[in-house]
Parts: sequence; C-alpha cells; structure tokens
Amino acid sequence: MTAIERQREMLAKATPPPWRWFGQIGQSIYLATVDRGVLTVMDTQRKGMQGAELVFFRPDPERTWGWNGKRETATEVAVREVPYRTDVVDLDTPNAALLVQAVNDRAALLDVVQAAEDVWASVPATNGEDDPMVRRHARTLNALRAALDWLHEQEGWQP
Repeated sequence: MTAIERQREMLAKATPPPWRWFGQIGQSIYLATVDRGVLTVMDTQRKGMQGAELVFFRPDPERTWGWNGKRETATEVAVREVPYRTDVVDLDTPNAALLVQAVNDRAALLDVVQAAEDVWASVPATNGEDDPMVRRHARTLNALRAALDWLHEQEGWQP
C-alpha cells in the first residue's frame, strides 16, 4: 500500500477534516472539526492531582454536533507492548492513528510532490501546443500545476 493509499484509508475511518484547535488558555484546549458543528476529535481530562490524559472521540456518523461519538481515554485505547507491563506502543482509535500516520507518511508524500514538481519542470516553457505530450496530457498537467500552486500558497509550506 502506498503512502497516499494509506492516508486515504485512514482519512475514511477518522473524523472527516477540516480540524483545528479550539479552547482557552488556562482552561481546556481541544481538537475539533471546523464545520458540521464542532465535533470533538481529541480533548484532555484530569488525571490525578497534577496530570492530564488525552481523550479521543471515535467517529459516529449519527452525531452531527458536539462530542463526536464514543469518548475514549488514552488508557482505554492504549495498546501495550506486552500484557504484563504498562509500556504503550500505540493508541487504537482512528483519529490517533491518522495523526501518527500523517507525520510518518510526510516524507513519502513530499517525494510524490517532488516527482510532480520534476514532471512539471520537464514541460516546455512555451505553451506547449506543438508538444504532443502536452497536448495529450493538458488537463492532467493543468490540474498538477493548480495543485502545486495551491501547495506553495499554503502558509509554512516548504517542499
């Protein structure tokens, strides 16, 4: 499975984007959807006198606002390295998996973007009307140029 296929599969299981952080300093800060109401993706809860624990919300298509389906603490979804120890190696919830895999797949996705940049750079500098490849693939190349332009416009994007 390619990085892009893995990302698409994980996106299908997780809370649909767009996401952003909400909250107030000194109070609660949480991750939620920007539209469709504010569906909570990840929050924290108090743990003991000085700690906090991540809380995830398993997507529920029936919920259109508020807490996004089943609430699960990191402890509840923790995958232990071995059953007799408390060492955690993963969190078994779609939103946590998407966060980790998005970071892990970034290098591969950047390779795809670089390959697209290389393809675009190989297109003649003229409008290419006389180039059979450009004529054959004009729509694809135009979509590629638009996608690359969009990526370059994003704040903080660094190929």
